[in-house]
Amino acid sequence: LDTIGGLATIADRPQYDLRFSLCGAYVDAQHHVAKMADEGAAAAKLQALQRSRAARAEMLKKKEAAAKVQAVKRGQRARKERKEQQQAATRVQAVHRGKRVRKAPQ
Repeated sequence: LDTIGGLATIADRPQYDLRFSLCGAYVDAQHHVAKMADEGAAAAKLQALQRSRAARAEMLKKKEAAAKVQAVKRGQRARKERKEQQQAATRVQAVHRGKRVRKAPQ
């Protein structure tokens, strides 16, 4: 930083705040810039936290939807298997009754 009599030159002075041209301004400017950087980092961190929270909520919603679809499909498959099993049992019973009737003494 170029100084003239302890004051920062206009070329080196931050554009956003004229008070930095006073004595000790460079230290104040560093503090102000660091504070702005900290605020920016804090804002970025909050944004990242919010995005991750939203992403987790979306993922949870998708997992719950997938679990619901899976439960519906398991129910459909179980009902289909039960129906097929009942039909097979009915067929076995019919065959057995038919054989018994044909074997009966006349």
